[in-house]
Amino acid sequence: MNPYDESLTPEEFDRRLELMRNDENEQAERLALISWFMERYPTARERLAYARRKAHEWQRRPIIIPDMEKDGADADSSKP
Repeated sequence: MNPYDESLTPEEFDRRLELMRNDENEQAERLALISWFMERYPTARERLAYARRKAHEWQRRPIIIPDMEKDGADADSSKP
């Protein structure tokens, strides 16, 4: 089971949230990411454009590239 899919009790959620909030490295990293994002996209218009662009990318169907070895083909088989 994916750890992100597991259900948490309210107590376990609160416990994990407190651990994250009290972790100074986690806080510093979060603040650095927020600062970078705000500098990269300084206006609300730019931030919304970024969010819309990424949402569109995530909703597209993934491109599946067949595995040559899995299909039994050899990469050198196209050579004469």
